[in-house]
Amino acid sequence: MEKTKKSRLSDKQKKIINGVVIAIELVIVIVAIAFSISILLSTGYETTTDFGSAPVRLMPVLTGSMEGDQPDSFKEGDLIIVNKADEESVAELQVGDIITYVGNVGGMRGFITHRIVDIQGEGSSRVFYTRGDAEAESVEPTAVAAGDVEGVYSSKIAGLGSALEWLQEPTHFFLVVMLPLIVLLVYNAYLVIRMVVEAKMRKQQQQNELAIEQAKSAATLNEEEIKRRAIEEYLASQNAKNDAPEDAETPDDGADKDDATPEQ
Repeated sequence: MEKTKKSRLSDKQKKIINGVVIAIELVIVIVAIAFSISILLSTGYETTTDFGSAPVRLMPVLTGSMEGDQPDSFKEGDLIIVNKADEESVAELQVGDIITYVGNVGGMRGFITHRIVDIQGEGSSRVFYTRGDAEAESVEPTAVAAGDVEGVYSSKIAGLGSALEWLQEPTHFFLVVMLPLIVLLVYNAYLVIRMVVEAKMRKQQQQNELAIEQAKSAATLNEEEIKRRAIEEYLASQNAKNDAPEDAETPDDGADKDDATPEQ
């Protein structure tokens, strides 16, 4: 009984450990997938000028042009979430909204995300005039045609842009994303191999225990058989003695002598 309880307790502990391991694996996989998706969806000024077909993009902020005191202002190192612009979202834009468009940044073409400070025109011919929150009002705003609006600012994650930019380096991406996945893959392979080996060992142990039990049973049967045969032989010998005929009576030698006639 005590051995059974210990065995059950051990099985319970194994289940808990396996659950913890699986949970850790899931966390690692989810984090790795999240970072991978972020890198795939994100784009910096120096990488592309095409928003693509993705409905949402995560963009690391590379300059401080939008650093200000507005609730939706953001600064260098933040990560902004930008929805892809369509006719409906562009038609609803108002002064104070933040849009993303393609422009010149440091002599290169790339995405710029600035606030709308003025709107002129009507309908699809509207022109949005934008300026960064950190730029003085004396700075001439940039005119962006309605058809050139690539995205509409949604929200920000403070400080995550620097991490995302850091992950865009191949070496960093390998260390943070690929290496954990490789380790996880190797570890899972090890667990599978160990489970298979343990299953075979348990099966072999059960076979060995069964063989030992059978050998013991055979030995017990042989001993009983020997005893039984000895008893049967003993009883047979006793029966043989009891069934043997009694010896015939010996003739009377004296009577024969008396009847004999001596020779003359």
